[in-house]
Amino acid sequence: MATTRKSFGPIFEWIPINPLKSIEFSAFSITDLFIIVVAIYGTEKFVVLLGLVYRGIRNIFIDDLIEDYRESRDDQRISGSIPNGWMPVVESQKLTNGSVLKACVNGKDIVLLRDSNGTVHAMDPYCPHNGAHLGFGEVVKIKGSDCIKCPFHEWSFRAEDGVCVDVPYAKDRKAPKGSTIKIHSCKEMNGSIYIWIHSKEIEPSWLPEPVENISSGKFKCIGRSEFLLRSNILTIAENNADFHHLDYVHDKRSPAAQRLAQLLGLKQNIIHQVRKNPTWRPDKHKGILTLDYEIYLFGIKVAEFDFVGTQFGPFYSILSQRLKIFGKTFEQVANVGIHSSSPNEQRIIAQLFTAQDILSKLIGRLMLHSISYILRQDCVIWQDIKRPSKPLYLKEEKTMAEHCRWFMHFYDGKKIGSKGNISEEESILTFEQG
Repeated sequence: MATTRKSFGPIFEWIPINPLKSIEFSAFSITDLFIIVVAIYGTEKFVVLLGLVYRGIRNIFIDDLIEDYRESRDDQRISGSIPNGWMPVVESQKLTNGSVLKACVNGKDIVLLRDSNGTVHAMDPYCPHNGAHLGFGEVVKIKGSDCIKCPFHEWSFRAEDGVCVDVPYAKDRKAPKGSTIKIHSCKEMNGSIYIWIHSKEIEPSWLPEPVENISSGKFKCIGRSEFLLRSNILTIAENNADFHHLDYVHDKRSPAAQRLAQLLGLKQNIIHQVRKNPTWRPDKHKGILTLDYEIYLFGIKVAEFDFVGTQFGPFYSILSQRLKIFGKTFEQVANVGIHSSSPNEQRIIAQLFTAQDILSKLIGRLMLHSISYILRQDCVIWQDIKRPSKPLYLKEEKTMAEHCRWFMHFYDGKKIGSKGNISEEESILTFEQG
């Protein structure tokens, strides 16, 4: 696994006990904030505190985390096709005005361009004249319209409809009939650019929804993380409805909290979280997850964490988070998208948006790192899953079965009912995606 991130080096080598090794933690989470309150005396305890502060400061300045879990092997675990829906193909900040970018979707290239007005367009990649790749072209203005100019013979195609409007060496600069490139439905919001993907090339049946705090500019992106892995997209998406794995994959307590409790000679419930009534329900093209936590310090409730995750189709989720602590409320929004370059190649990108005051940005960065920590734990498992054609769901896993039935619609194009589900008689066990 390759990891790219900023580092401040081994600045604690002079300390007898390396705090990072002493604590043996993998993430600095919200619960670690409470540890600082109690780690205020004793030599080793002070070293633990320094380790926490060091880790926290280091994470605060990490703007871009990329982790690659892909392995070189003949991967027969995964098969199937990519579902239909709005796929986030690139982050908005990576496509500047007047620039061209190519993206791979299900093994096929799509060309993106941003015109002089800031509007994004998506189109097929090959020039109908002689097949040159338009991803190496440039944006030009012709007859008042923004166009993409082919790098080979400089034929120019209007960005809004793909019609060729200029051939520099032709009579009257006119293009022959049929000189048009296909335009794809494209939307930009929430820091991402979305392309409508459908196996039968059916027009969009629903649209992405903007987040008000992001579109208004109140919340801005303060960081992102990225994970590359080989896995089936259903395996990843199903996590939204899998409550039971939380207790076994994602530790309830901070590892640092456990270590400090040992140092203080206390029970390991010095800090603990209580999860309250998680729910998941379908709503047409959306799947809605609610998850609430109470955080306790020495048995006293000190914070509440409310979480609503809305999955829009198969490819992206908007996570709305609210932390109530010491009488103050901090809100963040995470845009977590899955870009499928093929059925078994997934790129997960999480962007964190929050208000721009210092405390909100600090809490936001800690939240982003917590999300990254959770995704890291999941990716290790997702990477090696071979999804059975007939999952053995228990009654206690009803939400997972419901989610699978709901997710089926994005493959076969069936109309989703008003409640977003289908009949119990329609078996999920016939749905095989690797």
